[in-house]
Amino acid sequence: MAPKKDQASPGGKEAKGKKVKAAKQDKAFAQNVEGGENDTKEQLFCRSITAECKEEHVSELIGHILSGAGLSNPEDLEEGVEPVKKDLVLLTLGLMAVRRICDIEAPAAPTFFVLSCNGMETIAYLAKGNGPQKTQKNAELALNAICLRVAAWLDDVDPLDFMELPKVIELGREYGHYDIGIALSFLACLERFATHRSENALAMLEEDVLKIIHLLLAAHRAPEFVDEVFVALYRICDFPGNHIAEPLAAEIELVQTVVEAMQQAPLNMRMQVNGFRLLCLWNQPEIFPEGMEFFEKEEITKNKDDVRVAMRQSGVPKELEKAFDVLSRSGLTHQASWIKIIGANTLMPDRLGKRVHQLPRDNPI
Repeated sequence: MAPKKDQASPGGKEAKGKKVKAAKQDKAFAQNVEGGENDTKEQLFCRSITAECKEEHVSELIGHILSGAGLSNPEDLEEGVEPVKKDLVLLTLGLMAVRRICDIEAPAAPTFFVLSCNGMETIAYLAKGNGPQKTQKNAELALNAICLRVAAWLDDVDPLDFMELPKVIELGREYGHYDIGIALSFLACLERFATHRSENALAMLEEDVLKIIHLLLAAHRAPEFVDEVFVALYRICDFPGNHIAEPLAAEIELVQTVVEAMQQAPLNMRMQVNGFRLLCLWNQPEIFPEGMEFFEKEEITKNKDDVRVAMRQSGVPKELEKAFDVLSRSGLTHQASWIKIIGANTLMPDRLGKRVHQLPRDNPI
């Protein structure tokens, strides 16, 4: 089973620890707000919200948050509408209610209600300082609570429950770029599913998971996160057959992104080894089952040739030689030997040429 997020990445563990500490320090304040004599009906509603609330209550709550920020509907966030009349008390109470229902010890259902009502987008907009400055801190805490709860749910998903895989992929696609904690939990969850059954990995590829991971690489550039991406990609792509050829060719820019990430951390040997291991996997020779039609073989080989060309154009052979030199001079002889033997037989220029013309025809004309 793949490691959990907080076990896999020191950077992710430290970030999550700080967020949990901040949430606990502010929890008492968020749960023990005394009502005022002059509270409006909307303010009293926000005070009454608990973790047992229903979806319609959460929808109304998000509406009150928008109203408190002086915005009439979620479309105002994208259009940059100038806020009108603001109610800072209502906005603050609404954000504190979000923190209560998304507490890490609360049920997960209310958090998903928040997500379905565009609550993440609304609160993230306010947390960036686009709303009243006096409530920005509360917006940041509310956003932190949502992210922690989503990450915790992803950490708890059992890979035996394959019916949850579409929801996992949706969470990664929609919210992984908001928070590195969510992104790390998403990657760890994908690893667990891919390790459990190769059919899960195939289902991920069919849902454009490579594109999702590529977007996460663009959003989070910390070396620890990039290394986790390399490991997760290897787990997802490492299964029998040539199923990786088409989705990888469709997301061909991912090859360049992987190489660029390796270039930005030349002394991070863990990342270098994991990166080259991934590239070697992507350039494994095609093995076709008996009876496969020639046009199918040709299509698979053309897709793999696109990947090989992308590797060569990205400077993979040069990076391989550079890594071997650094590892040798650093005394890491085992890693250098691996690079020399495995990498040299897979990633050198003569191994990155097109192979479609080498395919034997069953019935030559």
